[in-house]
Amino acid sequence: MSRIESPSSINMFKQCPRKYFFRYIKKLPTSKSIYLTRGSIAHYTLEDFFDIDENITGEDSLRIHLFHIFEKKWDEAKEELDGLKLGDAKIKEFHDETYRIFQNWFGRFKEKLKNAINTGLSFDDAFKRLTPIREMEYKSEEHKVRGFIDVIYELDGKVFIIDYKTGKKTDISPEYYLQLGIYAFMYKEVRGVVPDFVGIDFLGHTERIVPVTEQLMEDAKKNVDYVHSRTVSIDMNDYPKKTSPLCKWRSGQCDFYEQCFQNFD
Repeated sequence: MSRIESPSSINMFKQCPRKYFFRYIKKLPTSKSIYLTRGSIAHYTLEDFFDIDENITGEDSLRIHLFHIFEKKWDEAKEELDGLKLGDAKIKEFHDETYRIFQNWFGRFKEKLKNAINTGLSFDDAFKRLTPIREMEYKSEEHKVRGFIDVIYELDGKVFIIDYKTGKKTDISPEYYLQLGIYAFMYKEVRGVVPDFVGIDFLGHTERIVPVTEQLMEDAKKNVDYVHSRTVSIDMNDYPKKTSPLCKWRSGQCDFYEQCFQNFD
């Protein structure tokens, strides 16, 4: 029986089959990082942001609402953040950087809200129009892959699938294209229609949107099916390591560096 893959596991296999083996076949533990923790905080903040009450009536109260949620989520993650042992100064540096990320995102959202209001909508109706479906799990039974889509917008008869990223990159990399292609064909399989656009919201910078094409989805299906065909074995020798700068760098190394380069060479 084929394992149920995810966009992350597909991309990990393509990055390094040996890393995939340790993570998904051997199921070895992975270490936490400030980037993963910060990413989770950002996702949870934006997931809750769109749940507003009657006391939020304009831009100022909406901004307060956003940053109240952010600070709450950051505080809730204190134990996890402390466990990273980065020191208070470094944690504050990441807090402040994440705060600026949300300032950028809110500035862009504010412009979208103003544009919607300028069409004649009330504040409440404009906000509802820009409220997406959030954190929805989709699964392809045909290709045995599933994943959570961060946001789905349905605007003017068009469907937009967006993934959030908190990193510094602002281009849609091949790995991101593969992820978006998987989202697109899963959505089509479940909903029966092809989404019109997919994209990445680089929260601290900008939003990149591309149209969905048959080629995008077909390339993603081929990659998923290829990984399935190469991950039937449980023998480590069938998962060659792909040495690259991602194995070890100046400030860190792959979670499985020791197992890969010392125990098995």
